[in-house]
Amino acid sequence: MFRLIVALSVLSLALGLEDRIVNGKTASISEYPYQVSIQKYNSHFCGGSILKDDLILTAAHCLVDVIQKDEVDTITVRAGSSHWDEGGVVKNAEWISIHPNFRPQPMVYDVGLVKTIGSFVFSNLIKPIALTRVLPPLYEPVVVTGWGRLSESESNLPKTLQAVELEFLTPEKCRSPHFGYASAIMTSMICADGPYKDSCQGDSGGPLVEVDTNVQIGVVSWGLGCAKRGFPGIYCDLTDPNVVSYLRSKVPNLYNYEQ
Repeated sequence: MFRLIVALSVLSLALGLEDRIVNGKTASISEYPYQVSIQKYNSHFCGGSILKDDLILTAAHCLVDVIQKDEVDTITVRAGSSHWDEGGVVKNAEWISIHPNFRPQPMVYDVGLVKTIGSFVFSNLIKPIALTRVLPPLYEPVVVTGWGRLSESESNLPKTLQAVELEFLTPEKCRSPHFGYASAIMTSMICADGPYKDSCQGDSGGPLVEVDTNVQIGVVSWGLGCAKRGFPGIYCDLTDPNVVSYLRSKVPNLYNYEQ
């Protein structure tokens, strides 16, 4: 969506943070029917996932500027298509919301919601995804999907959905000396990594999903560039108690399922 520049004393320099699919594969929406494209003036700028027939989960940083400028009427959601620019079903946004404790620096509680005008009809190409109650074990396979850049230097977004499989990293592992973030990994953040694989600009707000259980564990948030060695992608942790509380306040029955 945009490029963030933040000064991180723990790294002793200013880092350019891409809101982060690199070295993934072309995918079909039938494989990931929960994935949607969130658009402004009919142009893709963030991803999201279907929670209910009229409710989309995304990142707060995708929505904060829209809220500040009171431009909700410019936002649409396209579901049920492998292409962000055609096909599927498009709904206008009725309202949008972000976590009340979201802060762009240091990107804590980076989660938000889009309520659509009218409901999506579920099918093989449009389905909701369940949210996890617990994080997976270290190095568990996870997958992230979206229409973000194919490389950090790429200027255009792909029109066809992309997917990349990564390994889950606990916050403790992500803070370890093996990686370059140190104390930049704060509450409500989890990480995922792969050799020269990552989410990238334009994937923000999209779902991070545990492969074995097919439940969503995170939301694409930020990272240093895209697929840089030693700098995994950062995602909002959907098991964080304050994130769960916010989502339950908007969708009381959201977690009422068996896992």
